[in-house]
Amino acid sequence: MTITAHDGDGTAYNYSPEGVTTPLAKYVWTLIPACPQNKPGGNDYLCRGATVGCPIAGDLQWRIYYRNLDPALNDPWHLRATQCLARNPLLDIAAIKAAVDKIFHEDLPLPGGTLVVQPPDGALVNLPTIFYTTTTQPLSFTVTALGVTVRITAIPTGYGWHFGDGATATTTSPGHPHPNGDVTHTYAVPASGLSPYVTVVWSGTYTVAGFDEVFDVTGTVSRDGPPLQLLVREARAELIDG
Repeated sequence: MTITAHDGDGTAYNYSPEGVTTPLAKYVWTLIPACPQNKPGGNDYLCRGATVGCPIAGDLQWRIYYRNLDPALNDPWHLRATQCLARNPLLDIAAIKAAVDKIFHEDLPLPGGTLVVQPPDGALVNLPTIFYTTTTQPLSFTVTALGVTVRITAIPTGYGWHFGDGATATTTSPGHPHPNGDVTHTYAVPASGLSPYVTVVWSGTYTVAGFDEVFDVTGTVSRDGPPLQLLVREARAELIDG
């Protein structure tokens, strides 16, 4: 039995962030029993090998394949995983998780950090420069994975700071503006044309229609933000009459 998961227009999922309607990548998924003679779009025979070796009695070993539906790509089937799933895998949370993990890591438009530097007109040698990002809020996406509606929440949980002079730092804080700046860097020498930027590390959770549990996405996604141009000048002392 080959089970192809799709929504109303024949695609495995079609998603967009809240308020955005730009079409994004679409895939089709298929699951077939893990038997030597089976392949996507071909045989889907059940063999003894697919019925043994699973920890839960009655489960089968399934191969999970996906491909991009863009005709210009002529994309072949890709093996995503071989898993023990229920005999109706479209209702199996493990199969849905494999699809959600792929969407989160490869397809969601998760942004890098928008960097702010204080003082805004450049840094001074031997004085702390404040860095922070305004990319701090969770993002929500509604997707259809294996025919089931899934709500994904992406959460910024870490930040990587690249100060442009080779120095870096990692924090869980997004930094804050003066006077509460908790992410700072002190430049030792004057420099021009530095390009500092901040990387946002996104973690994810999701809920599945029909389930009360909140599930974790496997792993994290890191996205680099656009760099700023920064000038580091040397402070000069001046005597003022009077």
